[in-house]
Amino acid sequence: MKPYMAPAYQHLTIEEFRDTLAREILGVADLSQAKTYQLDETALAGVAALNQQYFTNWDWIYGQSPAFTVKQRRHFDAGTVEFQLNVVAGRIEAVTIYGDFFGAEPIAPVVARLTGVKYERQAIMTALAPLDLTRYFGRIAPADLIDLIVAS
Repeated sequence: MKPYMAPAYQHLTIEEFRDTLAREILGVADLSQAKTYQLDETALAGVAALNQQYFTNWDWIYGQSPAFTVKQRRHFDAGTVEFQLNVVAGRIEAVTIYGDFFGAEPIAPVVARLTGVKYERQAIMTALAPLDLTRYFGRIAPADLIDLIVAS
């Protein structure tokens, strides 16, 4: 970033840059001159409403997100598992599972349970809860599988 800054600012450390930017935004020569703004109850209620509307709202955060693909792979003592998920509008649209794990049953029910589910930990846990995942993935702990699916 430094090459794109004016020469007078290229020597600044991150902390000096932060303080310089804050002084410019606040219009003060020294940060000790900056005034702290205390939010009143009305402003706090407005902040809470915005938080609820946007920042804790799954539909706003994930539901309107563009389609994306998640590819997670991990080696466990009982074998390697790879999940490939196509996520559209925050929901798992397609699932492919690869690996050399030794399950007793085909994984089609796992794929079916995940398809259409919100791409979030709780929804995935709820969708998979009726299944005994050890039947499909052998000695790999169900919690480890869920961690793998939603790993970031």
